[in-house]
Amino acid sequence: MSVSTETTTLRQRREAIVQEHMDAENRHDVDATLATFHRPCYDVVPVNEMHDGSDSVRDLWDGIFSALPAWPARERKWRSWRPARTSLVIAA
Repeated sequence: MSVSTETTTLRQRREAIVQEHMDAENRHDVDATLATFHRPCYDVVPVNEMHDGSDSVRDLWDGIFSALPAWPARERKWRSWRPARTSLVIAA
């Protein structure tokens, strides 16, 4: 397999996982959202909160979905995906 093919395959896998994650969030499916993580962790910078681990991330999403049952108000679509060497950057 060439380097280009390996890179494309990794990029496609990353994009598929991120899409699966976003779809699960849109459905308010906490279990499916957690299943997309290797290690669940959210750093919620605006409120200076770190949610590290399955239980903490589950509590975060349960709280969001309970407080905002219509969240998101519409299915989120992303303007662009930008692959980086070790990550995938998404522009909303």
